[in-house]
Amino acid sequence: MNEKINNKLWSIANKLRGSGVSPEQFLHVICMVLYVGHEDKEVLRKLMLADKEELLTAIAKVQVDQPTKIIGLADEDLLAAIPTNVLVEVYDLVKYLDPQEDAEFLEELMSQMQQNAGKRGSILDDFPQTGKLMMELAAPTPQEKIYDPYFRTGIRYSELLAANPDQQIYAQEPNQLAYVAGQVRSYLRQAGNVQVLHQDVLQEKLSPKINGVVDLTLASPPMHRRMRPEDLDKERYRFGKPSSIVDWAYVMSGLDVLNDTGRAIFNLSNSAVFRGNIDAEIREKIVSADLIEAVIALPDERKVASGVPRVLVLFRMHKTSHQGQVLMINARHLSKKKFDFSQAVHQQIKQILEQGQEKEGVSAWVNNETITKNNGILVPDQYIEQDVFKLSPDLKIRLNREKIGQVPMLELGQVAELYRGFNVTSSDEEPDGSYGLIKISDLAGGKINYAQLARTNGKANTRVENYQVQKGDVLLPIRGELRAAVVVTEAHPNVLLTQNIIGVRPIEGKLDSQWLVEYLNSPVGRALLSGISVGTMIKQIPLQQLKKLAILPNQTQAVADYREKKDGLEEQLRQIQLQMEQAKNEFYQASGIGELFEKSN
Repeated sequence: MNEKINNKLWSIANKLRGSGVSPEQFLHVICMVLYVGHEDKEVLRKLMLADKEELLTAIAKVQVDQPTKIIGLADEDLLAAIPTNVLVEVYDLVKYLDPQEDAEFLEELMSQMQQNAGKRGSILDDFPQTGKLMMELAAPTPQEKIYDPYFRTGIRYSELLAANPDQQIYAQEPNQLAYVAGQVRSYLRQAGNVQVLHQDVLQEKLSPKINGVVDLTLASPPMHRRMRPEDLDKERYRFGKPSSIVDWAYVMSGLDVLNDTGRAIFNLSNSAVFRGNIDAEIREKIVSADLIEAVIALPDERKVASGVPRVLVLFRMHKTSHQGQVLMINARHLSKKKFDFSQAVHQQIKQILEQGQEKEGVSAWVNNETITKNNGILVPDQYIEQDVFKLSPDLKIRLNREKIGQVPMLELGQVAELYRGFNVTSSDEEPDGSYGLIKISDLAGGKINYAQLARTNGKANTRVENYQVQKGDVLLPIRGELRAAVVVTEAHPNVLLTQNIIGVRPIEGKLDSQWLVEYLNSPVGRALLSGISVGTMIKQIPLQQLKKLAILPNQTQAVADYREKKDGLEEQLRQIQLQMEQAKNEFYQASGIGELFEKSN
């Protein structure tokens, strides 16, 4: 878009904004004018002298000759809100465009709108850089039929349709304006084989004629969209009725249309690949069916509506190699920069995929059985061993994996019983309740603050004894930032653990509590815990992974020696602090300050 046209375009947009017209409505107006003027710019010159309503008539005339009608393009209410003089300026702007420039003009406008929207979001492609990567990885051939269950404006297909306007694409899009803009863009590209239906894939299935004929599904469904369970048709989804967060409903809809050799790429939130319960069961079934080819943890993308970590999940209906395995890739480790979606990173991802590379700290092949035993979790870092961990702003360590492999290690679940905390909310708390509640905030400084515990009478039909802490238990916070584990050093009856803490009860003779807490709080223990953490904005440690945590056997004597030295040093420190306090008080008396105040309770 040349500078003169660009300046005029945004001048018009500013005038419309002053009239209360949104950027999205401005895009709709541009789409209407481009549509009627594409084949004959003379029409726009005539419209400049006609009433505003003539634009609706002109749209209807063009639609008569088109095989597909764009529902809602002619928006009477929107047109009424546009000042006539501003509409004339739009006509004047578009009439000077060469018809060959119309599509590029619209796509450039949508691209700029996407950049300007940033975290506010828009009806355009929410993740443009991810969309570009998806297209590069998919590399569709001209003969392949593509399906997109959440098309938006289809801007990710711009380069594809510029090179091959005859590409066959089936799509659905629930947003009215996104549908309109996408259809107009296809019309300007003369992409007659792009068939977009204005509908919600989770409410309306594609025609049965499409099922089994699609070669490639590409989709970036809305993050964390929710639906009521009763609104989801359980008979429709082959791997089970999805949860109320419907990421996997989109995935199953996209897989259903593929032919026997079809493939798919989905851009999903990180939480979609580790959530438990129903979603975990669906993932396990899909993994067991050997349909997942690779999972790629993506770098963060600038200026997008959602900052949650995301993954690309690559599916293939019939694998010709690496059957029974999934290639896990953490593309976040391909660059030291936080926002690095560069072409160099793209090329590295493609190389790892094409060559099936196992790259230290970046990629690894994982057996399907390993994944299904791990609750179907598809987070790459769960399976790619990391060596370098930043445990705090001042502490960064590198694990010696070779040395770790040489020393005898135990799985935590073999030498201890692990139990979950009591799922309690503030509404379950009662000041005079029979039971104390240990929350993460009650664990500080290596101790449990029993005096400040909230209280409860429990819940009906709840066996509170399952959550009661015992002397010798090690309490480990499992939600949020890594926090120190704490050992229960004395018996406190009727005290319960809450849901964000895991209780570890060492088996007598197999594991010492004091050794375990020192190990978990050591740099090695914290690094290993960090390595099994999952989550998007808030990290969590899965119970099943914690059971498999590698720990060194008891070092009872080493702990006893350390504790003795530590206790002695802490006593010395206490004495020094008392001496400092005494010296300060003597200074106050000698200087006269002490006569000006007295301590009070």
